[in-house]
Amino acid sequence: MHEAGLIKDMLRIVLETAQKGDMKKIERIDLGLGDMSHVTPESVSLYFEHFSKGTPAEGAKLTFAPIEGGSHDFRVLSIEGD
Repeated sequence: MHEAGLIKDMLRIVLETAQKGDMKKIERIDLGLGDMSHVTPESVSLYFEHFSKGTPAEGAKLTFAPIEGGSHDFRVLSIEGD
């Protein structure tokens, strides 16, 4: 269940970044997942759908890039929107 906290933190960072960039609607979020992070794209997507409801990130497409080499990282790589 630690994914819930990770996704809340990720969403907070995304929304703050979008606000600073005057982005009204977030269309896409590119995420990096470490091969040792124990976080799956499926769990990220599920929690993200729940927590993003009613925010500018609602409905954003999530993409996932692997971070190899024994990485525990889970990070936002980029955000796109209007």
